[in-house]
Amino acid sequence: MAIKIGFIDISKPLESVYVDGRYESFFAVVNWGYLPIALVELRNYPPYLFEPKHLKSKLLNAAGYRLWELSASGQLNDLRGSQCAMPPISVVVCTRDRPVTLDRCLSALQKVDYPEFEVIVVDNASRMGNVAQVVANRRFHYVREDRPGLDWARNRGVLEANHDLIAYIDDDAYATPGWLRGIAHGFANDKIMAVTGMVLPAELETQAQKDFENYGGMSKGFESFEVEWGNLHGPNRFWASSWGVGANMAFRRQVFERVGMFDPALDVGTATRGGGDIEFFFRIVASGYRLRYEPAAMVQHVHRRSHEDLLNQIRDNGRALPAFLMVSVSNFPELQPSIFWFATRWWLGDWVLKRLFSNSPVNRRWALTELKGSLGSLDAYRHSRKTVTNF
Repeated sequence: MAIKIGFIDISKPLESVYVDGRYESFFAVVNWGYLPIALVELRNYPPYLFEPKHLKSKLLNAAGYRLWELSASGQLNDLRGSQCAMPPISVVVCTRDRPVTLDRCLSALQKVDYPEFEVIVVDNASRMGNVAQVVANRRFHYVREDRPGLDWARNRGVLEANHDLIAYIDDDAYATPGWLRGIAHGFANDKIMAVTGMVLPAELETQAQKDFENYGGMSKGFESFEVEWGNLHGPNRFWASSWGVGANMAFRRQVFERVGMFDPALDVGTATRGGGDIEFFFRIVASGYRLRYEPAAMVQHVHRRSHEDLLNQIRDNGRALPAFLMVSVSNFPELQPSIFWFATRWWLGDWVLKRLFSNSPVNRRWALTELKGSLGSLDAYRHSRKTVTNF
C-alpha cells in the first residue's frame, strides 16, 4: 500500500488531518514554520482522521526533545522572520524532454517565499519542442544548451545567472515555500562556499519508491552539519555523497572562479551517467573550502515509480562513483593512495559486498545492480572524457 506524505506546522494550532484509506500510513514532516524538525510515521486506521489531540501527542513524543534542544540552543528559528541576510538568488533548473515534471517544478518555484530571486531554465538539447513554451507560461528565463550532458547545462546556468548565490533544483523536484530562506540561512557564514539541503520524497505511491527510501533515499537528516577538509578522516574524506545531492545544492559564484566549473565528462547525458554533483562537492572541500548541509533548505523529489527505472538509477549510481574517484585522482594526484584504498573498501566491504550479504532480498538485488554498474565505469569514463571538448 502507498504512504501519504504531508507537512504539519506545530508553530500553529493543530487541525484535523484526513488521510485517504488507500494509504497504509501517514508520514508527517514536522515543521516549526519553515524549519523541519522530524519525520513521524502514523499508522492509518478507520475513520482515517487524525484529530488534533491525537496528533499533538504523537508529534510531541517524536519531536519534543528536538524542539527543546533547538530552543535551548537558540536555533529555533522558523526562518519567516529571520534576521539573517536575504541576498538575491539565481535558481537554475536543468531539464531535458520532461515538460510535465518541469511545469510542476516551476509551479512550486512560483510559491517560494523569498524577497528576490530569478529562475533560469536550461533546456539541455531537448528533442521535444514545447519546453520553451512551458517556461514562457511561467514567465521565467529560458536558455537552450545544445551540448548534451547535465554538467554542460549546469555550467550554462552559472554563465546566465545574475546573482552571486546560485541554487540548483532538479526538474523532478518541488521546492517548499521556505527553500530559498533555508539556502540563505546556510550561507549566513561568509566562509561557507556550498550549501546542500534536505531532499524528501514527494510521494511514496509505489513499491519501487518505498524501496528506494529504504535503500537510503536522498535525505541527509534533520540536523545541519559542516564539512571541512581538516576535520575529515579516513574514508569520510571521500564519501561526498553523504554531504548532499545535486537535486538540491547552491554555491557562491566565486567558488566556480576558484575551483573551476562542473566536469562535463560526468553525470546524466554522458556515458558515466552520474557523479558530477559529488565530484564538485569533493573538489570544493578538498580545495580547502567549506560546505554546509542545511535541512531548512528543503525540497521534495519524485522518485522513480517503476522497479525497472529504479534499477537503472541504481546501476548508474554504481557507475558514477568510480568515475568521480578517477576525476579526483586526476585533480588531486597526491591523494591517489587514499582514493584507491577508499574504492577498495567501498567495493569489498563498506557498501557493496556488505549489502550483497544482507538479510534483505531487495538490498541484495540493489547492491548487485550497483556492482554491475561499477564494473563498466572505467570504459564509460574514458569514452566520456574523449567526447568532451572546449572544457
